[in-house]
Amino acid sequence: MNEVYLNKLPKYSVGKNKGNIDWQNSIGHNVEIMYNDNNYTVKIIDYYKNYLTILFDNKEFKIYTGHFKNCNVGKIIGVIDNNFKIEIGTPFKDDKRDLVIADREYRKDKNNRAWKWYKYTCNKCGWTEGWIIEGDLFRGNGCACCSGRTVTPINNIWNNARWMCDLGVSEENAKKYTLQSHKTIEVTCPDCGKKKKMAVSNIYYNKTISCSCGDGKSYISKYIVSLLDQLKADYKTEVKYEWNKYINPIKNNKLSKALIDFVIYKDDREIPLEADGEFHRKDNSMNGMTKEMQQNIDKQRNENCLKYLGEETIRISNEGDIKENILNSGLAIEFDLSKIDWKECEKFALKNVVKEVCNYWNQKEEWETVNDLKRTFKLNYGTIREYLKKGTKLGWCEYIPKEETKKSGIRSGKMKSKTVEVFKGSISLGIFESCAELERQSEERFGVKLLNSKISQVCLGKKSQYKGFTFKYINNKL
Repeated sequence: MNEVYLNKLPKYSVGKNKGNIDWQNSIGHNVEIMYNDNNYTVKIIDYYKNYLTILFDNKEFKIYTGHFKNCNVGKIIGVIDNNFKIEIGTPFKDDKRDLVIADREYRKDKNNRAWKWYKYTCNKCGWTEGWIIEGDLFRGNGCACCSGRTVTPINNIWNNARWMCDLGVSEENAKKYTLQSHKTIEVTCPDCGKKKKMAVSNIYYNKTISCSCGDGKSYISKYIVSLLDQLKADYKTEVKYEWNKYINPIKNNKLSKALIDFVIYKDDREIPLEADGEFHRKDNSMNGMTKEMQQNIDKQRNENCLKYLGEETIRISNEGDIKENILNSGLAIEFDLSKIDWKECEKFALKNVVKEVCNYWNQKEEWETVNDLKRTFKLNYGTIREYLKKGTKLGWCEYIPKEETKKSGIRSGKMKSKTVEVFKGSISLGIFESCAELERQSEERFGVKLLNSKISQVCLGKKSQYKGFTFKYINNKL
């Protein structure tokens, strides 16, 4: 560490510069310097317009006060000169870097000042085109690619997280920025075409551009959905239990009802699983919930599940590597995860489920209703309806709630009706989807009006026959 010890120099006691070094009255003072772990002493012998004249080794040097304070004194004390001090092939290895010098050259800046530059190979990331100035090497600086200071094919989005392009990052920006860049860029939603501006790092860490057309589900929740579907597990999402209540600190400590993210039904057990996002680890500025409050709520909910279900809650965090978090969770005890396609989990987690639901709706069979989609996507009825309404507004599908409600009612009636077969003696005269349908067709088919209620009585064994006919229920058609 390089440092100039200025604490013994006089300072202004009044005025706008109070507390700052009084350079004029510092003339004549000796100053101790630590440079590359060696101690040196220089003397201030003059000051004029922000420039000091200092004496070292019986030689006078002029230096800007700011440079002096920052310990840019290598040339003055003879540590830095115009000769290269590092040989080609020299390694620099410590906790932060693992470099080998591959080449060196002088480069002049705009003020015609020559700087000593060294080309290096980084043994950590493999980059071979890095250059660094001599002073930075001695100060402990490392690979610009590893730190993200320089964008390369090794650390850019295009080669390391191309899935961000599927979310709306352009190829140009993907090759231009690193994953952790805080640069704000314009992205285009691949689903609805809307444009918005976001920080690159936010897209990478949140794995979404949070477009208004999105499904509102977190990456980790959808990741777990794909996992459970691959396991062919029997499960439900957002499950409510009457007993699952907790003391809510942001609602005057009133009891609030909680949802369980997933409940897995296995071997006559109900296993609770929670997908924990970042607000389980940090304060939530949107609702005022601190991480300590959230952790206390999690504790109450865990205790509820243990008490009423007799099960420990499996918690999977989105912090770090989700795959590793799952492999180290209780889920790995309950299921064989060796055949999981983890890339499929990632792919599904990046999808917009609203668009998926709408696409399915556009291609569904005529008889399918919201209830069928509910079973297909393992989402509740209300969520499916909201997705279809949103998709209708966006032009992705056509969903008319009144018509679908009517269709569901008709189908429900059909499902409740029983298929009936009509006989004359031992000869079958036909099968009808319901007693009501047989009544409608009876005069035309058999020349006699057969009433729904009477047909039903024969089917139920309350009468032996009706108008010379016998009837019996057979398995439901639907």
